Amino acid sequence: MRLEKHAFLDHLESRGAKLACPFCACESWNLLIENPDNLQDQRIMEFSLQRAAGRLAIATVVMVCANCGFLRQHLADKAISDGCMRR
Repeated sequence: MRLEKHAFLDHLESRGAKLACPFCACESWNLLIENPDNLQDQRIMEFSLQRAAGRLAIATVVMVCANCGFLRQHLADKAISDGCMRR
């Protein structure tokens, strides 16, 4: 998936999401991307929540609090359908 970090954060804010970490209140987040050495190519890592006994999988965007390391997940398909990111 291709994603620009600030576009995704702006997308969350436009939907009323709070950017403050629920544990430490920091508002600085990192997205896990495929190749952190090439910031021009910001393909995010695609994580999935999967059922153990089936093929149901949900792709998520993972954000990491820059201060305490709290992991925050958002549904990737929602961001794609809203036009924020593409596969």
